[in-house]
Amino acid sequence: MEKKKSLEKPQWLVYDTEGELDLQATLKAVSGPVDKNIVFFREVPEWFEAGPDQLADLRDSLAAIDNMPEEERKKHTPEEIAVMRRSMERVISCNEMMAEPRLTELQREVLRCLCYWISLEAMGSIPMSPEEEENLF
Repeated sequence: MEKKKSLEKPQWLVYDTEGELDLQATLKAVSGPVDKNIVFFREVPEWFEAGPDQLADLRDSLAAIDNMPEEERKKHTPEEIAVMRRSMERVISCNEMMAEPRLTELQREVLRCLCYWISLEAMGSIPMSPEEEENLF
């Protein structure tokens, strides 16, 4: 059975030796034209914004992880906390990269989408109350 084109993973995604998405290398690998009907683009809401304007809130979230109250910290293993922290650092890095003036329009759109997918991954690693989840959108 042949895979539908819309379900294929973009060929220009680049991963490092540890299997983590390499944002810089991925952006360098992006060249036009690309199929904007693939899930990578199609599932990212138009309202989603990424960039330097988001950094203050993201850094506050990282500080909240670092300054987690002791009773909350006891609910998580050191490894879980490290994953939370690393996930948030990746979201911050992605948003910082949006400020690069040399990005092409296509690279900027790819990076916005990458920031979205990385943000979803981070949200999955950071436990939130139902109220916190509701306030995300």
